[in-house]
Amino acid sequence: MVDFTRTLNDLFAETVAKHPNKTALIFYKTRITYRKLDELAAKFAQFLQNSGLTPGKRVAMILPNCPQFVIAYLGTLRAGCIVTGLNPLATHKEILEMIRQSEPRLIISLKDFHKLNAEIYENMMPVAKLMIVSLAEYLP
Repeated sequence: MVDFTRTLNDLFAETVAKHPNKTALIFYKTRITYRKLDELAAKFAQFLQNSGLTPGKRVAMILPNCPQFVIAYLGTLRAGCIVTGLNPLATHKEILEMIRQSEPRLIISLKDFHKLNAEIYENMMPVAKLMIVSLAEYLP
């Protein structure tokens, strides 16, 4: 029987407790264990809380499948915030509209999205803060 009272945070914590040294993520040649992923998600959750993002606030992520997406996703949930995943393949106009509609307080984007980041900065500040991440951190 399925227990619908358990959250994704609960399931992740159980997995970390059972398999701390097993590989949780592989990105190119970089491997991240469940323990390390848990530490990174906890640091991100603490960052959100220290930045004044209270439970219920939205965090928009314009990221491809990469470690930063998983870390930010788990950390956002841990902080009690709401994840808004935006398709990085959408047009800039579509992304800006999704941001307007979802009203995030933090937007996470890739360094490589130079033009989009400039448009976000011009159109969304100071309502939301913009965090830029780089895939280079996890590439060989």
